[in-house]
Amino acid sequence: GLVRFGISGNNWLTASAQNDQTLRFTLAHELAHIWNSKTFKAVDDKAPWLHEGNAELLSLSAMLSLKMIDATAASARLSNSFQQCLSFAQGAAWSASPNRRGGRMPYECGQLIQFVMVANAYAGKSKLNPMHFWRDYWKAHPAHSETTLRQFFTKVADAAAVEKLNTLLDSPNTPLAAALTELLQHAGLALNEQPVDDLNTAVFIHLMRHDCAGRNGFWTHDDHFLTEGLPSCKSLKGDLKINAIEGHNLFTDAAKAALAAKEKCLAGQAVTFATIDGVKIEMPCTPDATKNFPTGTTLSKFDSKQVAAILRAQ
Repeated sequence: GLVRFGISGNNWLTASAQNDQTLRFTLAHELAHIWNSKTFKAVDDKAPWLHEGNAELLSLSAMLSLKMIDATAASARLSNSFQQCLSFAQGAAWSASPNRRGGRMPYECGQLIQFVMVANAYAGKSKLNPMHFWRDYWKAHPAHSETTLRQFFTKVADAAAVEKLNTLLDSPNTPLAAALTELLQHAGLALNEQPVDDLNTAVFIHLMRHDCAGRNGFWTHDDHFLTEGLPSCKSLKGDLKINAIEGHNLFTDAAKAALAAKEKCLAGQAVTFATIDGVKIEMPCTPDATKNFPTGTTLSKFDSKQVAAILRAQ
């Protein structure tokens, strides 16, 4: 098959380990689509979490198995997806979230949902990592859909796990965070609460999504965030080197920056960003943006050994 993708932004002109890894993950994700969109076609176009989440999970499994990343990096990426997924859900159930069919939510949440499915299959009848799980599923269902995936899950997981998955996908009242946690705990996976060491990144992601129709794209440097110039952004346009919010430096005083931004949004006022060159950008904000605002002091993180045991191809 032919894989084509475009890149934009001046930061790609500079060679770096971060850029290299981003390109590798992007290419791995698109290669996965040869399998889940071309070789085995999805017949349910209303459930993008199937193919986008699947491409995210298979690319993560492949990168780990090929030793292109280590278990710590794989765990960190999955933990980040968990945080982003819950941020998109904003406390709602999966079936009640309007974002589940667009933007980044199908990618992040789709990866998490499929990870917990594989984890429960792994913990149940046989040791199935993502590669084995999807190989056996596609063999049985070449034209795949959410319905057939759920049918397959009943064959590789116990009844309790099946019931919990049904609750996650169908219940309009069970928050996605609670449903995901239930499935993780059923598989024997631990989520460890650890101090936030990247609150500035979490805050910037949250606010950028609010401004850019649910999307975010930037590079992290020692003293600033360099935005990617996403066309969906209303205020954070172009290649901006942002290092402060409401007069508080994001890299030395992230907690005050987060609190000030949240207060502005609660009041329905614009949040002021500043670049390292002193340029100020006003981003309109509303109280809705304060849902799941990352002002806490802890984040839930996966155990790297447990993640590797499930993701690594045998």
